[in-house]
Amino acid sequence: MSRGIRAVAVLAVEFDVYLLDKATKMHYNKKKGAEKMIFPATEAIQETLRTHNMRCGVEEREGTSVVHVGITTDVTEFEVLFISHSEDNDVAMRIYNLIRFPAEKLASATETINSFNYRYRFLKFSVDTDHNTVDVEYDLPVSEEQVGEAAFEILMRSAHILDLCYPELMQLLSDGNKEEMS
Repeated sequence: MSRGIRAVAVLAVEFDVYLLDKATKMHYNKKKGAEKMIFPATEAIQETLRTHNMRCGVEEREGTSVVHVGITTDVTEFEVLFISHSEDNDVAMRIYNLIRFPAEKLASATETINSFNYRYRFLKFSVDTDHNTVDVEYDLPVSEEQVGEAAFEILMRSAHILDLCYPELMQLLSDGNKEEMS
């Protein structure tokens, strides 16, 4: 891993026995039953991250499987989720709650996020107005052979971009504190 980026453990995962359903190519948890599953894209991403010495965990949900990985960069820490909803290798990378800002800074936060979206074409920044947070997303349309390495590359590029954006996000927060002190 380059650029001072390293993975940290985020989720303690109990490893269970999985059975492969050859018809659907999905892995079912033997203990928990067939309603929860690990999709092939999730397995490929987990395997690739581990190949790159990154610690990660897998979470099973009904109809979804998720890879969790914690990232620490030179300026910030965040959790990345790689979410898969089907055996078609659809993968959504999500970073929720990158920062939380005061409600009165919504206009400034939106302006800052819009400037990021203009500068960084593929990584999408958004403002969650219900929680006053900044979220980040990327959808990966890749083939089965590429999904793990593609996810790793997107993870590294995203971490680098967030390193570049983070000072502006902190400025957004500190400007709010200066206004309150006046």
